Amino acid sequence: MATLENLVWERSSFCSNGACAEVASDGEFVYLRNSREPGKVIKLDLDEWATFRAAIHAGQF
Repeated sequence: MATLENLVWERSSFCSNGACAEVASDGEFVYLRNSREPGKVIKLDLDEWATFRAAIHAGQF
């Protein structure tokens, strides 16, 4: 598993004001953070990530 410092973070294409959602993965887990507070990271396993994405696409957020 990669350390948080070694992850490659990608920003949302909707990022425009500097407060961006960022996501990274090590193949086993997906990590989410706010670019303004990069030390606060949410760690999801792949099933949780799939559920989270489905909820986003369903308009639940």
